[in-house]
Amino acid sequence: MARAFTGWTIDRSAGPDWFVFREDMHESGLKQLMGRDLPLGRREGGIIEGETIIKRLARHKNTSEFIARKLCRRLVADDPPKAVVQKAAAVFRRTGGDIRAVVQAIVTHPDFFSEAAWQTKFKTPFEFVISALRATNARIDEPRSVVKAIADLGQPVYNCEDPTGYSDAAEAWRDPGVMALRWSFAMRLVEGRIKGVSIPAAFYDGLPQDLLKVPEALARRILPQGMGRETSRVLERVLFREARKAGAPEKINRERLCRMLVGILLGSPEFQQQ
Repeated sequence: MARAFTGWTIDRSAGPDWFVFREDMHESGLKQLMGRDLPLGRREGGIIEGETIIKRLARHKNTSEFIARKLCRRLVADDPPKAVVQKAAAVFRRTGGDIRAVVQAIVTHPDFFSEAAWQTKFKTPFEFVISALRATNARIDEPRSVVKAIADLGQPVYNCEDPTGYSDAAEAWRDPGVMALRWSFAMRLVEGRIKGVSIPAAFYDGLPQDLLKVPEALARRILPQGMGRETSRVLERVLFREARKAGAPEKINRERLCRMLVGILLGSPEFQQQ
């Protein structure tokens, strides 16, 4: 295969795609791939060998299963149900690699909503940071601060050292050290300590006047899938702690309390779910 792809190169002056085939750089002669001869370049030139390899690999059974498993691992669970993978692979082969059709087969499969797969996916650092900014309608005036935050959490954008890319499996990202960094990011975000990134005051508009109802109202904004009992208890403890410190509920610094509650929600187990 390496010999077949000789001559495939780039030329930055060749246009937006950069790709060019240089016949004078191509190694001629008979070549085989998986026991089958590759067509010798005739009128089309040696480029036909590389194109043939791509087409053969695209149609290979292992390719459909590989891509199907990656999509199922991304959309369903780190260890996706076998039936979903098999269905996705079959659709890939039947449609000639129509990814839209494959994804539709995955999300409409009965096992997509199985108890074993339900809410098992864990956000990567990129997903965590971006979803936190979206959930709070954050204003971004300095994008580099966002890129740095993602890198600080262990997933530098466009800078993965491994050719296989970053893992989207939970075990790659879920450990105490990583979680501590996520909690730190959440609190820095709500406190306005990330340069050029801020949560607008309008995000807190429309909250109930009754402070006892504020945690639940904020949770509905941050966690549309609902919050667990433990997260609810944490919010209650924070509310009552602030009330004790202030001496009376009406003396609580409402703005500070809301920021604190949002930070806790962004760091909650529920928010880490994809």
